[in-house]
Amino acid sequence: MKLAKYIDDFFFLLTNPRLVRWIPHGLQIQPNRAYRAPWLHDLAIDTILDIGANVGQAAINFCSLFPSAYVHSFEPIPACFAKLEYVANVFKNLSAYNYAIGDKTGEVPFNQNAYSPASSILRMSDEHRRSYPKTNQSKEIHVPVRRLDDVASELNLSGNILIKIDVQGYERNVIAGGVDTFNKARIVIIETAIKSLYEGDSSFHEIYQTLTNFGYAYYGSLEQLVDPKTGVILQQDAIFVKQ
Repeated sequence: MKLAKYIDDFFFLLTNPRLVRWIPHGLQIQPNRAYRAPWLHDLAIDTILDIGANVGQAAINFCSLFPSAYVHSFEPIPACFAKLEYVANVFKNLSAYNYAIGDKTGEVPFNQNAYSPASSILRMSDEHRRSYPKTNQSKEIHVPVRRLDDVASELNLSGNILIKIDVQGYERNVIAGGVDTFNKARIVIIETAIKSLYEGDSSFHEIYQTLTNFGYAYYGSLEQLVDPKTGVILQQDAIFVKQ
């Protein structure tokens, strides 16, 4: 089964050579494979909100696989945003914004990790540091934050909306500041904690209850993060589709 997936990935890159340039930039093959699924394209996505974009790993997949959709990517860390801007300069269906998304407008302390994908507004738990020693170093910076509904009203979003959220435990705050937007969206792909990796983070159970109350159904996991020492599942990118 794994060999078949690798062969599929090889031929996909072979027939899409312009994507090869993005491998050093962090092109994610596993999500790319999942985003190719016919059922997802049957949703006819028009707009994608990429919340917690880092350097553009997900944006590259979205722009390549959903060429008729427009992607809005949000990333608060200046160094990561500079790389995201480079991606936005290549893909014409992508705009990048240098702020966090949350439940308020203003400025917040932000824990910038030496391993940038682990950065978060929330403080990292001891379990996270034990499982991933490379995330032990971080520094506090201050970043601007805005409510999703305020941003969405300025962007005049329309059509079928996909919301992708990767904010390291801050999911409930994103949802709280974007109730109207979540009511309008067609699908949500959201990182959820099975084990607590950040202080006060949002659990899968909490996110499941919140989104099902919005009328979404749980469609399974796009990808999972597994503890390299014990094999226990720590996080999953959960898929919710509006019914």
